[in-house]
Amino acid sequence: MFAVKESDAFRHTLLSQCGIAWHHYNAVVLLLAHKFVVPSLDLSRTLFEVVVGTLHLLENPNLLPDFLDHGKLVFYESG
Repeated sequence: MFAVKESDAFRHTLLSQCGIAWHHYNAVVLLLAHKFVVPSLDLSRTLFEVVVGTLHLLENPNLLPDFLDHGKLVFYESG
């Protein structure tokens, strides 16, 4: 990620996505430690989607505006 000269917005977005993935991973581990298997499976799916989306964005930095616009749209629709 740091070898490529990208904008600060791109770097910030990728680091934020990595933080989100890390929080999801920690939540999965905690759920499994307390024997909540089904919720951990659901959260594992979300973790997978976050990681795959982040990897796709990393390989295609030109999609950053679309990625951010989709995030705003999902936020507004959930509200």
